Amino acid sequence: MKKIILIMLAVLMLAVCTLTADDYPQSVQVSFMDGCTGAGSVYSNCVCMLQEMQDTYTLKEFYALEKRMELKILTDEDAANLVRIAQLCVDK
Repeated sequence: MKKIILIMLAVLMLAVCTLTADDYPQSVQVSFMDGCTGAGSVYSNCVCMLQEMQDTYTLKEFYALEKRMELKILTDEDAANLVRIAQLCVDK
């Protein structure tokens, strides 16, 4: 389980782009998928995690989460969301 969370954290840190509204820009999606599959996750799990991230976090919230991760100040809600997303997508 820790490995999944670490993969999610690594993937999130790789996704750096400009802020927009609604769905993540294609460049963020590509970075997310490249980082996720590059970290050894199955492609279908990565697609699921990306969709769940977009459903859970606006792009602005995603970048705020990324910043909190860089500063190592994840909230309990952040951790719970990341675990939920990882479990949901790996269990499919």
